[in-house]
Amino acid sequence: MKGISIHGIIKILSNFNLSENNIEDIRKAFGYNVIYKTYKNIIENIYLKHYTREELGLVMKLLDNEKLSFSRSLDTFNRLNEYISNNIIDKNLTSCCIVLMSIIEHSPSMINDKKIFLNSMLTYLINILFERSNFVFYDQHDTDIIIKTIETLCEVDSVKLSSYDFKVGLIRRCLFNLDLFFESNSSIYEEVMSFIAILRSLGIFLDLCYNTKSLENQDKNRFKIYVLKKKNSKGADSSDTIEFETTGFINKISDLITSKFINDLEKYKLPDNLCLGYKDDELAKIRFISAKFYVLNTVAKITDILINRVHFYNDVYAQTKPKFIFDNISNLKSQISWSDLIILATNSPSKFDFILILLDPFYIQNLEHFSYIFLFVFSLKEDYTSILFLTKKLVKLNEFLDVEKYWEILIYIFIHYLEINDERMSKTRFYIIKKCIDHKERLQNILKILVRDCNKDNILINDNLYPLLFFIIFNLDNIDTEIFFDCYNFIVTQLNDDNKTLETSECDIINDKIEEMCIHDRTYIILKTQNYKRDDNLFNKLNRKTLNVSLLIQLMSIYKPPIRILFTKYKKSKYYKSFNFLQKLSKKANEQKDELQDTEKLDGEQPHEQKETLQN
Repeated sequence: MKGISIHGIIKILSNFNLSENNIEDIRKAFGYNVIYKTYKNIIENIYLKHYTREELGLVMKLLDNEKLSFSRSLDTFNRLNEYISNNIIDKNLTSCCIVLMSIIEHSPSMINDKKIFLNSMLTYLINILFERSNFVFYDQHDTDIIIKTIETLCEVDSVKLSSYDFKVGLIRRCLFNLDLFFESNSSIYEEVMSFIAILRSLGIFLDLCYNTKSLENQDKNRFKIYVLKKKNSKGADSSDTIEFETTGFINKISDLITSKFINDLEKYKLPDNLCLGYKDDELAKIRFISAKFYVLNTVAKITDILINRVHFYNDVYAQTKPKFIFDNISNLKSQISWSDLIILATNSPSKFDFILILLDPFYIQNLEHFSYIFLFVFSLKEDYTSILFLTKKLVKLNEFLDVEKYWEILIYIFIHYLEINDERMSKTRFYIIKKCIDHKERLQNILKILVRDCNKDNILINDNLYPLLFFIIFNLDNIDTEIFFDCYNFIVTQLNDDNKTLETSECDIINDKIEEMCIHDRTYIILKTQNYKRDDNLFNKLNRKTLNVSLLIQLMSIYKPPIRILFTKYKKSKYYKSFNFLQKLSKKANEQKDELQDTEKLDGEQPHEQKETLQN
């Protein structure tokens, strides 16, 4: 494509989650030579241009040659060896990390057996984070790349199988540095950045230890601790022997995380007077809170801990983005009570961020949780953006169709904002109506809630209610008689301020025409004319003056254009066809009525004319 380079295309495509078929199509479109030249060019310019891990990874996928990918990146590994050997701090480290991560992900067979290099690299990177002065050179973006590299290294099998001493040593050093920071409570940029990076790394190393638990049965000796056997009780001289201690590897790891550390971490908050500047203060707080709960959550996988509810709710209340907490507490959710949390959610200045938390599958499986969702909806008031987003998420929950509270929430949103013509609320109503249409088998429940809530809140019918009424009227089949009449009376009352309906003669003509045209589809006409003629009791209850057909015609004569929003191909839909048919029917009925009236008028005038003729 003219004007767009191959690098530009790679940059765009790297933002998508491409399937294997997509990769194959791109590979065919580019050709192997172009892909190889692109990869070679990226590797050669990795220190000059800011290529991302995703871009490099995509080209490696397209190249699909682990050996070639690794051989072209040897210069990067030589540079990393030099960094490690001489403890060099270089800005180009982040570019090397991007190459290393891409090789680990896309050429694992070429790197997995290099255990010494990988462990040395891991130690080198964590040492960088321990030294506060290094953050003069590395900004927050660079730090993220270094931490991500540490996380990627810990996913390599040879690192997972490293010795107990190596992994515990990393954890001990992290804990030592964190304790120092807790004591100093510094607000200096470099120290704060180092503290957050170490905290996040601690969570990664704890995860590394937890993940190796699954390997314990495969190689028990690797994960047991060697200790010197004590001399016998008589003090006799004997050579020291080595035996296995019976305590498991994971239990020893959990002993490192003391209750004091947990308490210090839970109650710790970054100082308000951070010296980071601009937007970095808020970003640092988000990074800290994410790292804090990532560590607590990982500890909860290894050993039983009880979080301090007061500290937890204070953290949630203080956060403008509470999702960064809840994204990192998968193992702590059972300790959180929404009876307390709903107070924070309904009073939060950023309610939008609580929506996904509120609809978390873990909480919503408890049907009582819908009561909290209802309370949250009440608190949204004029926050139309949040209402729209919440509705979009609610209508996707198909596993709760039998829950009455679920429909109550949707109907409440629909009727409570009925008179609001904001575009967001129009979309909200559309999603709710579409949900009702897709699940018409729930119409009885929907109808009962709608009539009850409309009557309770004295809701008057307006244009925004008509689409839902259309759906109801066209589907009032096989529902309880009592509910049918409640709905029918509600609609008739609202449509007719003076409680008048069409004349009986009009209804007669309409019904005759329906029979004549053999329209018996229950989705078009609520009750078949044959049915209520045979059933005298039902016919008497309905009364000719309030026939469903007349109601349909009244509703359709008032409401026309907005029906289009319900159906993309509305002219081909049965609703539109029915709409046109009944309109024509009504028009024809009125024309016949006019003709009838004209005939009666002429009949009344003819004798008078004859009388005048006779007189003449």
